This record gives sequence, C-alpha cells and structure tokens, in this order.
Amino acid sequence: MKSDLAKKGIERAPHRSLFKAIGYTDDEINKPLIGIANSAKTRSQRPLKQASIWQAEPLLNSA
Repeated sequence: MKSDLAKKGIERAPHRSLFKAIGYTDDEINKPLIGIANSAKTRSQRPLKQASIWQAEPLLNSA
C-alpha cells in the first residue's frame, strides 16, 4: 500500500508517534490511510465584505 510509505519501518517512527498522539490505535495505523481532497473553490468572504462597503458608501456620503 502507498500509505505504508508513511507508516512502516524504523525511519517512520516519528510519523507513527504523531498518529498515536492524535488518537490512532495500532490497529487503525495498520489499516490503509485514505484521504479525500476537494479542489472546488468555495466562495470567499472578501466579495461579501466589498459588497457591504459599496452598499454603505452612499449612506456615508449623504450624511
């Protein structure tokens, strides 16, 4: 398994210690590691903040 590259062997002891530190048991460490990645970009908060500034600007200028 590809995930064995991060888990097996004496040189990977620091990796296993980090897995144990976050709560993995020995049985869980011996199972394959599966990662799920999502490349979809979620909407950023910046456009929302910019829109609220643009909406507030006429109110500030009229005062």
